Amino acid sequence: MIRRIGFALCVGPLLLAAGCEKPATSGEQAAAPPPVRTDLLVSADWLAKNLGDPKVVVVDVGRDDAAYRQGHIPGARFLAWDAIATTREGVLNELRPVDELVAVVRKLGIANDSRVVLYDGGVGIAASRAYVTLDYLGMGDRTALLDGQWARWKKDGRPVSMDAPVLVESKFVPHLNPTIIASLDNVRDASRDATHLHRAPVSLIDARAPSEYLGEKSGENVPRGGHIPGAANVFSNDNVVSADDPVFKSPAQLREMYGLAGVQTGNQVISYCRTGGQASLAYFTLKYLGYKPALYDGSFSQWSSCTDTPVTAGAEKPKPGER
Repeated sequence: MIRRIGFALCVGPLLLAAGCEKPATSGEQAAAPPPVRTDLLVSADWLAKNLGDPKVVVVDVGRDDAAYRQGHIPGARFLAWDAIATTREGVLNELRPVDELVAVVRKLGIANDSRVVLYDGGVGIAASRAYVTLDYLGMGDRTALLDGQWARWKKDGRPVSMDAPVLVESKFVPHLNPTIIASLDNVRDASRDATHLHRAPVSLIDARAPSEYLGEKSGENVPRGGHIPGAANVFSNDNVVSADDPVFKSPAQLREMYGLAGVQTGNQVISYCRTGGQASLAYFTLKYLGYKPALYDGSFSQWSSCTDTPVTAGAEKPKPGER
């Protein structure tokens, strides 16, 4: 895995509320890391014991329902990626309008007092995208990811069902959390300030594969290869043990990984990727670790398509004094 040490960033008109930290001196101790949000991750054991709880809503997230129809966790309902993401002004995988998202949540039978558990058939990208959506609607504190996803559930030989549950539409009422979504202007300010400030309250995390971050490879809808200046690279797949066993790495391992990328206690962090999928997994992981993440929904496909946004290829060079 390639980990790039990014510049610390400070944002002017960012709607993300965070005050600038005073740079630590040689005599100061580093601030203690925030507590891990253990409520955001549930084990297969926990879920198996709580499947009968009417308040627990299990959601299988995927591109289509083909795999769901072949077998899923008993009682799980299916959520399609396209139900929560759309193309807007040529930018892929943008959050749908609030009224459409609320309608989806209600049809799934999710109520304000539900305990939602999300999983997918991969490493957690689709489930994390659904988590960002629910967090945006105010359900982040009542939603968790299944650790190990579908792969671990099947590997453990747990029960599988092919029956779709009968759903009763809920009366879910959203409580919007718009500060978790960073705009193009937010990221533009953060990137610009990265070249001027030694330490600041916002860091940029690029969750794409190292080859894309370095500009060696460009993905679809990316006219200019490379990355946003000042961003550090933490590949989304590196948050889990492996693609075959997608349980999250230990909090200590994850903290070290993001710490090497410049994330510090008290920092606001903005994650991005190509279109917001991998960045959602980074967003979830950072929130699980107790940090204050936001998602740049337009991500690099939007950034690289603009005519007035700089793009950097190759590895970031740390400033003097940075790790």
